[in-house]
Amino acid sequence: MTDRPGAAYIDATAGVAGDMLLAALLDAVADVERVRGAIASLGVPGLGLRTEAARRDGLACLRAVITTPTATDRTGGSRTAAARRGGCCSALAAGSGFVTSQHGRLPVPAPAVLRIAATAGLDLASGDLTGERTTPTGAALLATAATPGGFPAMKVRAVGTGGGGRDAPDRPNITRVVIGASGAERDLREGDVTVVESTVDDLDPRLWPSVLQAVRAAGAWDCWCTPIVGRHGRPGQVLTALCAEPVHRAVAAAIFVHTGTLGVRLSRMNRLTASRTSVEVEVGPPGSSQVKVADATDGPAGFGTATAELAEAEAAALALDWPVRAVCEAAVAQYRARAAVSRLHRC
Repeated sequence: MTDRPGAAYIDATAGVAGDMLLAALLDAVADVERVRGAIASLGVPGLGLRTEAARRDGLACLRAVITTPTATDRTGGSRTAAARRGGCCSALAAGSGFVTSQHGRLPVPAPAVLRIAATAGLDLASGDLTGERTTPTGAALLATAATPGGFPAMKVRAVGTGGGGRDAPDRPNITRVVIGASGAERDLREGDVTVVESTVDDLDPRLWPSVLQAVRAAGAWDCWCTPIVGRHGRPGQVLTALCAEPVHRAVAAAIFVHTGTLGVRLSRMNRLTASRTSVEVEVGPPGSSQVKVADATDGPAGFGTATAELAEAEAAALALDWPVRAVCEAAVAQYRARAAVSRLHRC
């Protein structure tokens, strides 16, 4: 597991209260026992947290109920400390009508909600929802924990749904939290790799290109030589090949046959690889070449890493009578131009 930039989105289009936001976070990723421990650390006798499964207008959700022998806020919401800012939130449902409070009958949105929204720059949306939809507790938490904005680009990892204390006739009375990894991060895949290695100090240097070709043909994903100085000061090469475990014997056999070595070393390693794909581009009639594109959603321009496939570029260079370097540069430029046009069409 690697540390990656996180992303979160809070959907408050149907409203938000303290208990609804807490329940959504618990339903998504939060550890309920840690939350209970934090509540217990306050040292208030009888203060606690109870969770229960519920449904709001047919949707499954979680309810978070703060238990106390003294008082709760009027929504039954939790007065939990908010997380640090870093997520986005939708416009908050303002609701309409009136609500009864300790200060009497107040118009909706409540004055405290309006003051918090004005101070924090939160967006309110009226829609056609009746009743109190956003409580002062919910608004205060979002003012601390989130910034107004649309749904961020992310790879969704978890979704939590927190239910309010009552059913509403017009839409589910819920707050949703979507947790993910930033869309700007690389899509890394973790897997095992077998390493086949041998130290060779008596091979004619002219044979190394054919050795590497034979090892790749035997199934190695990649292989290379590292120059070393061995025993008695003799120069040599360490041949390293990476392959999948099922083909490691075939790779080792190719090393034995083509180098004459008396032994190979085997080891298992773990690796992370970026997702990649090959795209064919035209580099000038009648030539074409393949461009290897890794992590196409990465990078400030959204185009990812693009590299011309050398074997394809060599064939195109021969057909066009161009330098290989020129084919590689033209292929990458052509791919980026196509990507830019495609990106503009999506906007």
